[in-house]
Amino acid sequence: MLSTSGTLLPPRDFAERLHKSIVSAMHIAPEPDKIASIRIRALLSLHSEGLEGAEQASEHLILAIHQAHSVGLHIGRSMTDDKDESLEKLFWCLWSLDKLNAITNGRPTIIKDQDTGISITTENQEARYIPFGIWLQIATLLDEVIAFYRPAADPAATGWEHDFPSFEALMGSSSEAEVEPGVITTLELFYHAVAMLSHRARSIQDPVRATASYTRQSLAAVRATLILTRSIPGGFSPLPIVPYAISLSLAVAYRQYRQSRLTSYQERVKEEIEACCELLQSLENIWWSAGVMADLGRGALKKVNKVSKAGKVPQANSTARVEALKPVASTLLLATASGKMASYLPDHPDHHQDLVTTDFDPNGLWGPQSLDSTSPSTDVFGVPSQHPTSSERADQSVTNDLTDWMSPSFFDNFDDFLGSYPTLAFPTSVTGYEQ
Repeated sequence: MLSTSGTLLPPRDFAERLHKSIVSAMHIAPEPDKIASIRIRALLSLHSEGLEGAEQASEHLILAIHQAHSVGLHIGRSMTDDKDESLEKLFWCLWSLDKLNAITNGRPTIIKDQDTGISITTENQEARYIPFGIWLQIATLLDEVIAFYRPAADPAATGWEHDFPSFEALMGSSSEAEVEPGVITTLELFYHAVAMLSHRARSIQDPVRATASYTRQSLAAVRATLILTRSIPGGFSPLPIVPYAISLSLAVAYRQYRQSRLTSYQERVKEEIEACCELLQSLENIWWSAGVMADLGRGALKKVNKVSKAGKVPQANSTARVEALKPVASTLLLATASGKMASYLPDHPDHHQDLVTTDFDPNGLWGPQSLDSTSPSTDVFGVPSQHPTSSERADQSVTNDLTDWMSPSFFDNFDDFLGSYPTLAFPTSVTGYEQ
C-alpha cells in the first residue's frame, strides 16, 4: 500500500490501516458467512497497536470464540464429512489463540476443555508432527503452565518441575528440511516462552530456588535471544509470541542481575539485557509493544549503569511496599507488553506527565464486581472499566505510589515493576490508562 506521497507504508502503518478498514467494513456490513467471520476475527486478534490494542485484540478473539460456539465447532456440529476437517483445525486454532491471549494480554481463558466434544488434532499421529500439530503441542504445555498463575494456584508451587518435554521431542519424526526455517524459528520461540513461564517466579527479594524449572527458565531466556539474533531479518512468522518471548527474556535477565551478588555475572547479564533491548528495537517496525519494551529495558539499563558507576549496591524496596504493589506491577508490565502505556515511559517521544486513574482495592483485588449503580462499570471481560469517580474511590496512598511510578524517576521502583514479571493477572485489575 502506498502513502499519499507515493512511498510504501511502513509495516505497522499498513497493518493499522488495513485493520481499521476491515473493522469498519464488518461494522457497516457484518459478514453473513459465520465461518468466514470467525476466521476474520481470529486474524484481527493478532493485531495490537497503541494504547487500546490489547483490548481490541481480546475483543476480536472473544467474538470469534463466541461465534464458534454458536455454530457448534466445539462439539463437531458443523463437521459432517471429510471436507470439514478444516473446521476442526479452525476450532483448535482458536483454542491455541485463547491460550496465547491469556499470556500476552493477561486474560482468563475462554474455551474450557470439559465443554469440548471433539478430539484435539494432536491425537492423530500423522497430524501431530506437522507444524500446526507442533504448535498445538506447545499450546497444550502452555495450558498446563497457566494453571500455576491462576488465583487459586498453590502459593508454594515453584512451577513445572518434572518431565517437561524438549522441543526436539515435540518435533518428533518431522524432518527439519520439510518445515520452513521461519516456521521452526517461531515454534521454538513459542516453546521457549512457555519454558520461561514454567517457572513461577515470586518476589525478587526471595532467594533463588535451585529448581529444575528455574534452570529451564534461565536456559530458555538465553536460547530465545540467541535464536532471534541469528535468524535472518524477517525469518519468523508475524505472531505476537515473537516480541513476547524476547520480553520474557528481558525480564528474566533483569531478575538475574538483581538477585546475583557476583559482579562478573552481573556484567554478563547486563550484556543480555542490552541484547534483548536491541532485538526488541529491531522489531519495533512490526510490533508497537516491542518498542515499548525496548524503552523500558533501556531505562532499566541506564539505572543499572548509573548505580554501577556510583559504586552502590542496588537496594530492594521495602517488603510491605513490594507486596502491596505487586499485583499492579505485574498488570502494568503486561499492559506495557500488550500495548498500553508507552506514553508514560521516560525518554519516550510521546511522554506525558498525566497520571493513571484506576480502581485499586488491595484487599479485594480479585473480588467479583457487582453491577449496581455505585460500583465500577465492567467491560465484556468483567474487568472494571474507567469510571468518572474512580479517582475519588481509589486508595490515596496507593495512588501516590502510582504517581511516583509514572514520573521519570519510576525506574527507582523497577523491582516492583519488572521484578514480578512474568506474572499473569486473572483478571487484569488495572484498566483505563489515559493520556
